[in-house]
Amino acid sequence: MVSITLRNIPEELLKRIRIIAARERRSLNSELLIVLEKGMSQLVSENSADVHSSLSSAGRYKIWKDLCGEWKEERCLTDLVSAVYLSRDKEEVSK
Repeated sequence: MVSITLRNIPEELLKRIRIIAARERRSLNSELLIVLEKGMSQLVSENSADVHSSLSSAGRYKIWKDLCGEWKEERCLTDLVSAVYLSRDKEEVSK
């Protein structure tokens, strides 16, 4: 799982979340996850349109490209496929 760090949390907000977490007998981390899930569910239902369906295919492609970056590879596709098969064969032998 991915971890994130939240900075500059207002003291009053942190205090309220800690109180709720203690009342519900959850850790601060668990309570924050629940708050995020509920908030995201509410946002999606308020917008009433699925986020993915409101994006064009070009928009989705751009988002994926920005998230994934680019693959820098000098080898041709045939060499890459051969390398994958070779590594799989080596894994089978080592088992």
